[in-house]
Amino acid sequence: MSTVPVPAARATIEDGGSSVRVSVPARRNVAVIVFMLAWLGGWYFGERSVLRQLLASGVSGRNAFLGFWLVGWSVGGLLAARAVLWMLFGREMIELRDSELAVRRAAFGVGRTRSYDIGAIKNLRAEPWTRAAGRNSLGDLGGATGTIAFDYGPKTIRCGGGMDEAEARQIVELFKGRNGRLRG
Repeated sequence: MSTVPVPAARATIEDGGSSVRVSVPARRNVAVIVFMLAWLGGWYFGERSVLRQLLASGVSGRNAFLGFWLVGWSVGGLLAARAVLWMLFGREMIELRDSELAVRRAAFGVGRTRSYDIGAIKNLRAEPWTRAAGRNSLGDLGGATGTIAFDYGPKTIRCGGGMDEAEARQIVELFKGRNGRLRG
């Protein structure tokens, strides 16, 4: 019998002295990526066809409906493209600094950073992956989900969406060891 090798961590940790930065790539679901890319191919032809119809004909009741349909179709295509880009190129950075915990979700450098006051963070913990924590079948898509959670006032904040629970526990212990205010 052979022993199962210990898997590598998904997250990379950079210790900058006064801060610790954890970088987690987005989870990739190959079946969803392939389906979405195929769907986007069909989406493109539908979009192009309706645009041609609208540009070639004058204003009418039928064209008003096609225009309305085109808006919804375009939004759906943008959301599908965003989902694929997140799964292929998304990355979540969690940085513990002296007085704040910053969470940045970005793909191609485009994203949003949210910073949380260390003094207001309570009950920093690792949580198991669940749908109740906000996940859906397409992965976290850059949304506020994850296996690391903490209470921030009346809200629960989640991050570390690409990690398993065991890896999240290691990160939580690292953060608690680096900043004593997170232990309580």
